[in-house]
Amino acid sequence: MTASSWTAAPLKRMLAAVRDRVLQHYRPDSCIATTKAIIEIVRPADAYALHVKALVMNGPFVDLLGSGADPESPEGIAAGTESGAWAVHVGAGDPEPGKWAGHLVAIVERKWLVDASIDQASRPEHDIHLTEPVVAKVTEAFLRGKEPLLVVVKKAFIRYDAVPGDKSYRASPNWQQLRRRE
Repeated sequence: MTASSWTAAPLKRMLAAVRDRVLQHYRPDSCIATTKAIIEIVRPADAYALHVKALVMNGPFVDLLGSGADPESPEGIAAGTESGAWAVHVGAGDPEPGKWAGHLVAIVERKWLVDASIDQASRPEHDIHLTEPVVAKVTEAFLRGKEPLLVVVKKAFIRYDAVPGDKSYRASPNWQQLRRRE
């Protein structure tokens, strides 16, 4: 592909194959290895890694937020439990020992967010079905961390927040050298 020829359709076709290959050797929470592989295939001149935080919500959780309820208050928790509200944070919170505290995506041509490892947030039992990579257009404000990117996938809602200055993922062995893990 030339520097300006990427569109959503060819990116999605390529991503499924990349993710399948990465999952043969890595765990589902392998956003660093997946993003590194995507960048190597697309060409480093056309793509780069971006640290993001992702909040994945099901429909009832979005409805709860829309009602003005605080999902962390006792009333909000009760309402959320009753309605089946559910959310998954990816790349937020305290890291587990030996793991990086973030979520990594590829940015292609400064116009596409490519998240081939969002499947790690899939929770079918809570009506969050993330079985395909996310490819979404981005704005310069998002890339600078000034505004979120909102994406709808099936019945799930994903809010991405960019953390553009953080390159701490580069210390991970999965970034330094893409290699097989047994």
